[in-house]
Amino acid sequence: KYSDKELDSDRGLNLYDHGARYRFVDVPPFLTMDPLAEKYYSISPYAYCMNNPLKYIDPNGKSPYYNNHGKFLGVDAGGFSGQIMIADEHVFRYNIANNVTSSETSFIQDVKLSARSLSSIYTHIIQQAGFSTDMLENSTIAVKGEKDTFGNPGKVNFLSTDFTVKEGSKFKISLQEGESSRLLLNTVENTISAIGDHEYTGHGIMKKGTWNNNHSEVYEHQMQQPTFEETTDVFKNHIIRSYQDYLKEEFKK
Repeated sequence: KYSDKELDSDRGLNLYDHGARYRFVDVPPFLTMDPLAEKYYSISPYAYCMNNPLKYIDPNGKSPYYNNHGKFLGVDAGGFSGQIMIADEHVFRYNIANNVTSSETSFIQDVKLSARSLSSIYTHIIQQAGFSTDMLENSTIAVKGEKDTFGNPGKVNFLSTDFTVKEGSKFKISLQEGESSRLLLNTVENTISAIGDHEYTGHGIMKKGTWNNNHSEVYEHQMQQPTFEETTDVFKNHIIRSYQDYLKEEFKK
């Protein structure tokens, strides 16, 4: 990997996938033009990071930005999708103005954020995907951080939803900060699939789960949603393995 990008070696082309466009392995330029090339006539439309990769990075060409307090700052040219980025507001504005991602920008999985900040970010993402927070207790996702908590989280190992079988009743989604959250909740699509499609809809709305031996149906619902196809390979593999495990357990019962 180069700059944490996936190497696509299909058909012997050997290209690095930067999300918005592909880059050759052996030469610096991209294979296709920068989608915003018309804004930067002085720079080659095939250049990588304004020809200064020591100072700038290019995560995937599309990302939402939040600050360390969980405040939504805006999105880059690709819109509200892809890797979740953390930056100060002045860094975000510089990135957008110059169509780059400076080294002062971080991936969410690489930053230590408070439980309140994580709650703000993940709650905002599912809101943007159309999930109403009116159904959530305290209208937010509860988070058990490594050093603090927010929203009175329930017993949780990665993600959990506390609900009653009463139709239309509110429910609590709790998140455990840790290795799993950093690995699996690092993109908008992963977050929508895990928290929105699985926890919110599958458990909270559909009322399905381990308690009535149909947790596998929650995974089936999740994998049938269009967003699932846009999740990372690591995320897909995790969900498929979990689905298979629940199927085995439910069959035993």
